[in-house]
Amino acid sequence: MLMGTPSFTWGLGSNTPAAIPMAPSRQVAPLQTNAVPDKIAKTNAVSQDHADPMLTLGLNHLPMTEIIKAQEKENFYACQGVVAHWFLDILSQEMNYFAGLSKLVTIDPSVCVISIENEKSLTPGLMTIRLYQTFDQLNNCIQRHKCKIEHNVTLVIKRNGVYRSYFLTDLQHERYVEHCVSDQGQWFKNTNCYQID
Repeated sequence: MLMGTPSFTWGLGSNTPAAIPMAPSRQVAPLQTNAVPDKIAKTNAVSQDHADPMLTLGLNHLPMTEIIKAQEKENFYACQGVVAHWFLDILSQEMNYFAGLSKLVTIDPSVCVISIENEKSLTPGLMTIRLYQTFDQLNNCIQRHKCKIEHNVTLVIKRNGVYRSYFLTDLQHERYVEHCVSDQGQWFKNTNCYQID
């Protein structure tokens, strides 16, 4: 059981996963923008000083909880007990900020699953945190493959830090937006983290 500084294995968009030991929370700063309300900025500032790691993983860099849905190339786990509360707080506030900018629906941080791509995927170990408005939406997406919205953040190891690559969609109206936030809180608009040098 890894509680202090787990070593994460995440795919980097290639066939070779990356294994980089990461210190916990202090390597993650929230989005830096004057447009974020003061309440959010204060909450994030407190959150990033938390001692808990971003993710709690066990052997083979997998969650120590049951798989809630197994698919051919990825497995799904509940966020509870895996994603730290302070980190989920940052992710959901950033996600809802981006949704507001694009007039897309906002999400509820308690409606969350984490998907990890398996050895059959081109990017084994790739971790994506998926956030929804309701549990019905979550079930429709991962159980029935009928998604109206997808709001995801993929964790990308880059420059020895964990970048957050956001992907928000409204599939019913064929709209999507992408944003990248660095481990230092730098915002790269309208792009994903794989395209950042």
